[in-house]
Amino acid sequence: MESEPGKGALFSIYLPSAGKSPLVEKPTEATTPLGQGEILVMDGEEAIGHLRQIDPQVKAVVSSGYANDPIMARFSEYGFCGVVPKPFSLQDLSELLQIILNS
Repeated sequence: MESEPGKGALFSIYLPSAGKSPLVEKPTEATTPLGQGEILVMDGEEAIGHLRQIDPQVKAVVSSGYANDPIMARFSEYGFCGVVPKPFSLQDLSELLQIILNS
């Protein structure tokens, strides 16, 4: 963890790998590589407003396990490009990201 008073904190979380990533492995009948890139995962609707101030073209996806979450129902009003309800599969996320990045 890196922290600086008045500046915030940076947490690095390392998750174990399953060995292969369907986003970059060779195509099979079950998977198709859709690309690679960086995904920022964070909590809080307040952050999207700050991100939009930095980059109005930022592409953000909202996800929640709560079906009655108003942000999920009206995601574009909150500055998001798409929505994926929890639980979701890697394939669900990959397909949504492909649509968003190609639009």
